[in-house]
Amino acid sequence: SALVVTGNIDVSKRGWAALANALCDKTSIASIYASNHTLHKCCSSRDNRVPSELLSSLCLNRNVNKNEVVRQKILKHIPNGSVGVQEFVDMDSKVLPQVIEHFGRDCTGLTLLYCIIRNTPSLSESEAI
Repeated sequence: SALVVTGNIDVSKRGWAALANALCDKTSIASIYASNHTLHKCCSSRDNRVPSELLSSLCLNRNVNKNEVVRQKILKHIPNGSVGVQEFVDMDSKVLPQVIEHFGRDCTGLTLLYCIIRNTPSLSESEAI
């Protein structure tokens, strides 16, 4: 998808920030997952400078593999070690398996996935028969 801003429309810093947030809402992993991953081009006929953060998200969104786009956004905006188990505990149960799936695709992801399961016993407990 592309967004073309033409005419006398002057996009403010606040407007660009709102668009950047729509492409990658960094408030949580679930919000990054729910962000837009299809908009990949933004043009303005005015002399508005598109912020680098927005350009970065637009660039990531060009990848046709949207699972990889989500994974890259999460890894970019959630620094190593800063993801707590509570983030996953509070996550919508419909979103949780899909978000965890994105971390199981490379070596770095396997480490995070292992930590999540190890620190959340209810995910791996089984009752003895």
